[in-house]
Amino acid sequence: MKSASKRICKYPFHYRDSTLQQSAFLALVRFMCVSSRVCDSYMPFFMIILSNTKNIQIKCSIVIGLSDLAIRFLYIIEPWTGHFYSELHDENSEFRFEVKL
Repeated sequence: MKSASKRICKYPFHYRDSTLQQSAFLALVRFMCVSSRVCDSYMPFFMIILSNTKNIQIKCSIVIGLSDLAIRFLYIIEPWTGHFYSELHDENSEFRFEVKL
C-alpha cells in the first residue's frame, strides 16, 4: 500500500485524478505517523512536492499532514520547519486561508 501511494504521489501525470492524489498523500501521512523511520525517509519527498506542486488541495493535504506529524515526531519535523514556513507565504489566497484554519 505504501509503495502504491508513493507511486501515485510521485507520478501525478500518470494518475490525474486529484481525489486519488489527495488520498495517496493522506495515506502516506498516516504511514509516516506510525513509524519514525518512515517519517524521516519521506520528509524530503513531501517538501519537494510541497514546493513544486500547483495543486492547492495537495498542498493543503500536506500541510494538514505535517501538523499531525509535528505532534508525533517533532524532532524529525523540526529541521524542515524553515522550508515549511516559507511555503506558507504562497501567493494563492485559498491556500493561505486553508492553512490558517
